[in-house]
Amino acid sequence: MYYKYIGIIGMLLTAMLFSLEFYGLQLIQVIDKSSGTDFYSEPFGYFSVPCVKIAFLITMCIMICSIIIYLYGREICIKQRQCKGEK
Repeated sequence: MYYKYIGIIGMLLTAMLFSLEFYGLQLIQVIDKSSGTDFYSEPFGYFSVPCVKIAFLITMCIMICSIIIYLYGREICIKQRQCKGEK
C-alpha cells in the first residue's frame, strides 16, 4: 500500500526536478552569453552536451521507476480489496 504513495511522491519530485533542469538550461545559456564564448541560440541546443544528456537520462530513469512503483502499489491495493471482499 505504501508503494503507491512512494511512487506518487517520486513522480512529483521528479517533475519538479525536470522543471529545475529546464530552467538550468536557460541559466547555462545566460552564462555562456555573458562569458563571450560560443553559445547555442536556444536552450535546448545544450542537449548535445554529454553532461546535460546524462542528467536528463538519470531523471527520466527515476521517473520511470516511480511510475513502475506506483503501478505495483496500485496493483497490491486492488488485490487487498479483492481479498477483503472474499471474506
